[in-house]
Amino acid sequence: MERTFTDRHAYVDRLDEQARRRLLAMGTARTYESGDVLLHEDDTSRHVLLVREGYLKITLSAGNGRRILLALRGPGSVVGELAAIDGRPRLARVTAADAVRAVSIPADDFVCYLRDTPGAALALLGTVADRLRTSDHRRLDAAAHTVQRRLALLLLDLSPDHREVSPVRPIPLSQSELADHLGTSLRSVARALERLRADGAVATRRRGITVLSREALTDAAYDDGDPHRPFRPSRPSRLSRPRTRHLS
Repeated sequence: MERTFTDRHAYVDRLDEQARRRLLAMGTARTYESGDVLLHEDDTSRHVLLVREGYLKITLSAGNGRRILLALRGPGSVVGELAAIDGRPRLARVTAADAVRAVSIPADDFVCYLRDTPGAALALLGTVADRLRTSDHRRLDAAAHTVQRRLALLLLDLSPDHREVSPVRPIPLSQSELADHLGTSLRSVARALERLRADGAVATRRRGITVLSREALTDAAYDDGDPHRPFRPSRPSRLSRPRTRHLS
């Protein structure tokens, strides 16, 4: 079962080269610092943002002063497309999680682009469908799995394979944001992170988590015999093999 917190297949990556170049040429380049608010909840603006670098936090007010983290959107992702299409107010607040480069595209231009480029419209439908599946999977995880397993699944999703990305980039989320997203207490997240640190899976700092070992995270995220566990070569049982820590 695929669980995604970011867009696993970013919108821009779904486009062919010609459609991608045309889309990027329609917009204006913007830069944002960590903490900058790009889109406001209930705002009536309609422009669309394409993330080029960095991550955006999508949050929703809980009505009691807290903001719930819904998702992260990273390079290649489209943000604000619903307001551009249906003209209704923004559903959520969008904030820069770190330094961000993005392209801002006027709503009318984006809608015309979708009308004139069927492949781009289908790509957007694919992105929306993936996000709906993510929402369903998240409800299942909340009902069926422990906090440690849900946290490990989330961190696996947010961390690229170290063999593909260097240097390793910290995940720009606080423990409080993780707790709100998982629908659990800060204390429960802190305990789960303590166990993951002891296993050599992660390192933590004030507002960020670095994944040190995807293998150790996978051990925490998937029970033995889970049919959805990613394939790994056979290995000695957990009881017979010595504990190892992978730091790269």
